[in-house]
Amino acid sequence: MQHDLKPDLSKRSTTRRHLPAGLVLLLGFALSVFWFGWQGLIIIGFIAPPLLYLASDSWRNTPSEPTHPRPLDRTATARPSGGTDPTLREPMQHARTLFQPQISTHSGMITGFSAVSACHTSMNTDMAAPLNASEIAEDETPFSHFSSLTHALHRAKTLQRTSHFPIIIACSLSTEQVEDVQLAAKLEWELDRLDVKPATLRLALPQHLCQHTPDHPLISTCRELHTLGCGIALNGFGSGPHCVEIIQKCGVDLAIIEPSLTNDVDKHPNRRRILSAVVAMAQDLGVETLACDIRTAGEHSLLSQLGCDHVQGDGIAPPMQIHEATTWMHTHSQKLTRLPSVVGGIR
Repeated sequence: MQHDLKPDLSKRSTTRRHLPAGLVLLLGFALSVFWFGWQGLIIIGFIAPPLLYLASDSWRNTPSEPTHPRPLDRTATARPSGGTDPTLREPMQHARTLFQPQISTHSGMITGFSAVSACHTSMNTDMAAPLNASEIAEDETPFSHFSSLTHALHRAKTLQRTSHFPIIIACSLSTEQVEDVQLAAKLEWELDRLDVKPATLRLALPQHLCQHTPDHPLISTCRELHTLGCGIALNGFGSGPHCVEIIQKCGVDLAIIEPSLTNDVDKHPNRRRILSAVVAMAQDLGVETLACDIRTAGEHSLLSQLGCDHVQGDGIAPPMQIHEATTWMHTHSQKLTRLPSVVGGIR
């Protein structure tokens, strides 16, 4: 319900008529005293009562200014660049951010977590599907279309605080985020606000970029992110003709293998040979590899043999809430410490 904050115009118009008239009369009688001396005082004695009444009536009818600021007209207020229009913001539930672990095929240790939306936990396309743009973070920031990233980083701080080793949080970027020329500046502001080190964040480029030659804005953005200290990954490595060019020009340090190449790879010899060539190509480019959507022990075993560096998927652990991910991380670390080791070395 909106309240009408407009003053009574009829009273104000009456005041505007009375007050100038009183001032004119006062000025006239002051001049009469100046010209006629004590005789002017007699004239003022007769005219002063109605004049004072007129002035007091004008004072009573003058509307006072409110002590509190008047509400802004939100429809006419220009929103800041990259901000969210407050008039369009409605109460909504924050979607949960889930975390899926990545483990090394060389040591079995946890190497990171992918932030995954609770409403999109499928790993069939990207390593970590971005949260919906309509999901607003708990803190309002000028990082509007990065509210999902802000939400993920806010939750990821719990993992980083409880871990005894560095944890890298991986988040996939949407097309809108990649095309934002102020991406690095906004991200730097957000990391500083949340007190998160840039080296603990890895941003994954969308898979569709593998189908096109990287343009100058994309290359510049990736260089700025690299200068900031963030890691850069590429979704869908092996799915397009420009994967190698993107890795070379955009400073990518992790190639996320196209999931269709790893699904049931232990059962298809032809797919195995293709995957072997893809892993070898990434090694020649000097970048690490991640296979996501791993569902069976056979896939995990074969990827380890082919030299893939990291694996992730429901066969390792499903996406979990923050407290479940923390418990799983400690349990997995304890299992690694109980593994048998060679005493005295090998001769």
